[in-house]
Amino acid sequence: WGKENFELDNPNKNMDAVEARSWITRDVAKKLFADCGQDFDALKKSAVTKGFRPVTLKATATIEIKQ
Repeated sequence: WGKENFELDNPNKNMDAVEARSWITRDVAKKLFADCGQDFDALKKSAVTKGFRPVTLKATATIEIKQ
């Protein structure tokens, strides 16, 4: 991660958290946003404004974990 991260405890013991987490590069993120009809740079710029609202990408991912 590169720095400290934390999650707050909540009454449901974080049962609504995602089951797996991953990271993607900026280039992959830009392609993902474009494939979903969104502009990564424009949304990133608007994300730091007071009135920003989340945008649904309507994307899905499938992962396979092997041990």
